[in-house]
Amino acid sequence: MIAWFAANRVAANLLMWLLIGAGIASAFTIRMQTTPDMALNVIDISVVYPGAAPQEVESGVIVKIEEAIQDVQGIDEIRSIAREGLGTVSAEVLAEDELSRVLDDIKSRVGAIASFPGDIEPPVIKQQQQPFPVIFLALHGDQDERTRKDVAQSLREALLRLPEVTQVDVLGARDYEIGIEVSEHTLREYGLSMTEVAEAVRSSSLDLPGGAIQSSRGDILLRSQGQAHTGADFSRIVLRSLPDGTRISLGEVAEIRDGFVEEEAFGRFDGQATTTLRIMAAGQQNELATAKAVREFVAQRAATLPPGLQADLWIDRSHYLKDRLGMMLKNMLQGALLVFVVLSLFLQRKIAWWVIMGIPATFFGALWLMPLVPSPVTINTISLFGFIIVLGIVVDDAIVV
Repeated sequence: MIAWFAANRVAANLLMWLLIGAGIASAFTIRMQTTPDMALNVIDISVVYPGAAPQEVESGVIVKIEEAIQDVQGIDEIRSIAREGLGTVSAEVLAEDELSRVLDDIKSRVGAIASFPGDIEPPVIKQQQQPFPVIFLALHGDQDERTRKDVAQSLREALLRLPEVTQVDVLGARDYEIGIEVSEHTLREYGLSMTEVAEAVRSSSLDLPGGAIQSSRGDILLRSQGQAHTGADFSRIVLRSLPDGTRISLGEVAEIRDGFVEEEAFGRFDGQATTTLRIMAAGQQNELATAKAVREFVAQRAATLPPGLQADLWIDRSHYLKDRLGMMLKNMLQGALLVFVVLSLFLQRKIAWWVIMGIPATFFGALWLMPLVPSPVTINTISLFGFIIVLGIVVDDAIVV
């Protein structure tokens, strides 16, 4: 092969420029991330059930999937979560080499289920990926916890509308909790029992689906909104209606506290209470572009925050990628210059020029092939470390050979 290219210099030069051109084109599209994606030995089955309560999702979707896949060989554990309008079943696989077979078995088993509710969306079955955070946003200040949580949720929704952002998690925000305290003395005074109070609260904490109406513009979902959400809503719950029209409400017989669940852990930023947003990218998203978009977003939204609240970015992992990328480019330029100087001193400059062209041809050729292999390789801190190691080998060989 070397002898053939030595005798056909036009073909050699054409191949070199082809590698460089293809590598440059690939460099603009290849994904950049700090840490490569980590695929877990877990298969997720997600089913969207529009308008369904968690109980309906469990009975109509979750139970049927669990029964269909429970005897698939290679599954170690099955975990399920039923949410409003969404059911997720996760199957943990014993061995990594069994993952492909188990995935195919699960797809065939789930696809054969004929008793799903008619209005569900097609199940999505895929191997679970572990995304890594790109950057963190700390929302801190002297505002109360409720305001901080509401602003954090608003920022999360706005961030998710950015095309560069895949997932945003809110950390350090406690769940809302409504405490109801009823004394036995008050119950006896009104002639009520604890069972009556509990049943009234339970029946007022449900939203029930009412089906769907088909129209020319799509399906209209019907739902009875009966769920109480705030302390004021719970205080208006009717416990008993008397013959004279008088109503006894929960607020008359109980002390209702509208607050948050108690947690032992809490977060602080610069000595102030904080709620943190963890921002992640996945798929083909570029982490450098994600971090840049988030920085621009925060710069624009900082002035619109309520008085006493500040938004600061921290743990920007894209800096590690930029530093490693800068180190590789710096070493490549220094290596090319070193090869050119050494060969120019002992040989002709023309020879030195064509020898150093082997360095960009090598690396751009690798960039061209990285997204094409069966398991695409991204530009990350690990692959860049490999580039830096190989750069030394290429420079040494260019001088010696």
